[in-house]
Amino acid sequence: MPPLPLAILGHLIEAQEMSLFARSLDPATVSAQAAILGSFADAIASTLSAWITQRHHDRQDPRVKKVAHREQLHSDFISERARATVDAMQHKFEDPSKLTPVYALEKRVIAV
Repeated sequence: MPPLPLAILGHLIEAQEMSLFARSLDPATVSAQAAILGSFADAIASTLSAWITQRHHDRQDPRVKKVAHREQLHSDFISERARATVDAMQHKFEDPSKLTPVYALEKRVIAV
């Protein structure tokens, strides 16, 4: 068989490529591929969203605990200070050790 001229060979190759391309654009195949790619995109978006949400909650949790701890310290300080004030109004200043809890709480509030 004699060799085919390059122009004819090029047309044959082009025709084969077009037939392969045309087969891959079958409406049923395109629909199936679109459904699969859509499912992958939804799965990735859902996973990414869950990861971001969890990361945000992990960052918020220590802040909430820290604020609650500060509130408790301030509450304890105010209660102790009020107790010491009432005690000072009712008695003479005889025992300075009664003020130790107030000063200890004050220093803890300042430290936080």
